[in-house]
Amino acid sequence: MMTQKLTLLTLALASSITSLNAIAHTEHDKARYVTENGIDKGDCNNPVRPCKSIAYAVSQASKGDKVLVGSGQYELKNESELFYLQSELVPVLGGFNRFDHFQVQNPNRNKTQIVGAPIALHDMLQKAGFNVIADTKSLTISKQLKQKLARHQALFEQQSSTACENGRAGSYSCNNVDLVAHVPLPANTSGNDIWGHVDLNNGIEYAIMGFSDGIRVYSLADPTNPTLVGHVAGANTTWRDIKVLQYYDETLNAYQAYAYVTAEANTGVQIINLNNLPTSVSLSGTNFTVNSAHNVYINGVDYSLNLPLNDQTAKMQVVGSNKYGGSFTTYDLSTPSNPSKQFDIGSSSRANYTHDATSMTINDTRATRDCVNANNGVCDVFIDFNEDEIRIWDATQTANTERLGQVGYDDVDSSSQYIHSGWWHENKRYVYVHDEWDENKGGLNTTVRILDLADLTQPTIVGKWISNNRTIDHNGFVKGNRYYMSNYERGLTILDISNPKNPVEVGYFDTFPSSDNPSFNGAWGTYPYLPSGNILISDINSGLYIVKDNSRSSTANAAFEQTDLIAERGDELRITINKPIALSEEATIEFEVINGSAKLNSDMLLRNNSHILKWNANDTAPKVIGMALSDNGETSLKDFYIRLHNASSNLEIGDNRIMKVTINGLASQGKVGFIETNRTISETAGNASLELSRIGGSRGQITFDYQIEYLTATSDDVTFENGTITWDDGDSSNKTIVFSITDDQAIEDDERFVVKLINNDDSLLNNQQIEVTISDDDSNSAPEVYAGNDIELATNASTVLNAATASDDRTEQLTYQWQFVSGVAINITNADSLTPSVSASSEAGTAVISFTATDEHGASSSDELIITVVAPVTPVGPPVPEESSSSSGSLPICLLLLMSLLAIRRR
Repeated sequence: MMTQKLTLLTLALASSITSLNAIAHTEHDKARYVTENGIDKGDCNNPVRPCKSIAYAVSQASKGDKVLVGSGQYELKNESELFYLQSELVPVLGGFNRFDHFQVQNPNRNKTQIVGAPIALHDMLQKAGFNVIADTKSLTISKQLKQKLARHQALFEQQSSTACENGRAGSYSCNNVDLVAHVPLPANTSGNDIWGHVDLNNGIEYAIMGFSDGIRVYSLADPTNPTLVGHVAGANTTWRDIKVLQYYDETLNAYQAYAYVTAEANTGVQIINLNNLPTSVSLSGTNFTVNSAHNVYINGVDYSLNLPLNDQTAKMQVVGSNKYGGSFTTYDLSTPSNPSKQFDIGSSSRANYTHDATSMTINDTRATRDCVNANNGVCDVFIDFNEDEIRIWDATQTANTERLGQVGYDDVDSSSQYIHSGWWHENKRYVYVHDEWDENKGGLNTTVRILDLADLTQPTIVGKWISNNRTIDHNGFVKGNRYYMSNYERGLTILDISNPKNPVEVGYFDTFPSSDNPSFNGAWGTYPYLPSGNILISDINSGLYIVKDNSRSSTANAAFEQTDLIAERGDELRITINKPIALSEEATIEFEVINGSAKLNSDMLLRNNSHILKWNANDTAPKVIGMALSDNGETSLKDFYIRLHNASSNLEIGDNRIMKVTINGLASQGKVGFIETNRTISETAGNASLELSRIGGSRGQITFDYQIEYLTATSDDVTFENGTITWDDGDSSNKTIVFSITDDQAIEDDERFVVKLINNDDSLLNNQQIEVTISDDDSNSAPEVYAGNDIELATNASTVLNAATASDDRTEQLTYQWQFVSGVAINITNADSLTPSVSASSEAGTAVISFTATDEHGASSSDELIITVVAPVTPVGPPVPEESSSSSGSLPICLLLLMSLLAIRRR
């Protein structure tokens, strides 16, 4: 028996000692430690070997880490430290002590003093566990920082259009990039990823940006003044990713679109309905095949229009999820509002984790030589950024996706590698690869590696671009001969990739103007594909930016002569592409036709024998794309698109890179219908309304009658008057039908009725009826709630409450609210979430806060939680000696285990 105990304790001891080196290759959830007598060396993750400065510790942190600051005095010496102290991505907290291994935040006992903070930040710093010194020295430092602080404050205010002149656009340093507009962060949020959308029904562009509390959609109808259309809430998390699919619905005679949102939280894949723009956006549904995922990607689409490419099928790839080891999983989007999983790798090994992905379709010799499932000489190449290597897959046949090759690199130690993401050159041979650790862990300047896919089975690294600073490269996208890269503290960086293996920086816009450190602040994402040419940037710390790239030559580019063309059926089109100046060598550019409502080989025929346009040396004559519009008896208005891409290295693509061709005809009257097909309304709702829309056109007047049809409900349950609703010519606004629900006192089953639209022309109808369920509140049970165990909190300390639960027997949508009830002051942030943050004041004592969950009927339940706020106790006796530098954060556990081991041996 004693031998068994010895063995178990020895194993436990070994496990605790080696666990520090057995941490999975993860991207976040560590602490970094700072004390005033530390040393800025290493990665700051050992509590007995802390670093000295907050800025250095932040530069060593990964997204989601915390920086814990020990007692002492810290001067704010530059503007960047102000950002770091406010960051939600890498929170900086004071009030810790290295002698207890930073285990307990106690700001009163462990005085962590900040010198030089502006008054506006004092309250925030106190809530984070700091004491703020506002003496003469502080005022002197503030004067020295006055100009920088003014620029810092501007980042939290909406900015208007400002040209980049002499290296500055207002508060921002820049080169060849103008500021069009800036929208600051909403309160108590941080930013994450971004995508763009152009509604092809009306041409309005939108920015769809992720935040820590969900996604927001901004209209860019006036790009100098973005306006918020709507917010779709989500779990509070640092990570979100967004992609969009748009398609033409033949039944509705209108373009439809959905955004797909993933998050590192228990939210599944959210499907956002964009079809009521510009009025509103809404959550269409959630796919819970996986509970959480790091990224989402859609292949087989054009990224400017988000339309499926001709002869390709759009597929959704969910990567970095909580299932299948995080490997990529493929979803069918044939029903865009309800994706269905088609493929997973068949393994739960973390070794197959996919962090991000991209894909391209090839039809050259590699398709038949290297691919295993090519179809008629066409291969869908999927590129998998696996943390440790880049993997190349043949995804032509989704169910038989097969790996072709893989490659890593050794120019930085493997412990300083995190192969993160990338994008392919339009020549489809090279891929630009981002590593998120090689700068802040490996000490490199910003490095983008260049992958050669000349042989898909043996990919090779053939070059790299290196900047003059150590900012971290995050995500990038190719458009023409430009590479647009979100570069964290550098903001947006633009590379000229005319020579694919030798990129050259030609522009930047610094959204984090205070510093260029290798930390996870600043620009998270960018989207360069809007047809207008405007570029979107999402900044973690300061919000949404719209900018304009001026780095391209105005004389050495090729572009469409116009971006919109209206033609008649039977016309022979000669669409011209201009090239202003003569070049000494041959130049080429490719074009691609993208179906909209009009289809290639049905509504129009291509006259060109090749998709490549060529200028011989010294040739400046415009080149022509010939299209014959079919006179096939169709009378309706239709459209299609042509896109320029893959210019030769001596040519640039101008702003006019996408053309819309409209085939003239009778505009659609549109279709009228209910926005929803089913609706549940609480019996307590009182007045209620049903919303209708007219989509796909607005020609002529449309009038419909509407009437109620009772199912299990009766006229005692609902007051409803049948009536008529009319849209005038040119009117496409939403309409509403108003009625009222009777709140009786009977306990009864849910009651149902239907509202129908009636018209002699059913072709004008979409969603002709809606079924309404009246949910009985008298049989409804309030949610069950639990606020969590009572806690102790040191004065001036803060914590996150993460033990609360709420459930509803009808699985209805719940809303949450935390409130202060009584006792000493407690501040609550994110009070409408399941996991709020609470912070204590300097007053010791007891506080009571309540947690309330409310269902869709308004029924609610509450539970209270007691917080005991404890003041510091002055220690008696000598101070606790500091551990030797050879110890580690797990030493106390190790000592306890050793003592237990010795005790057993004494028996």
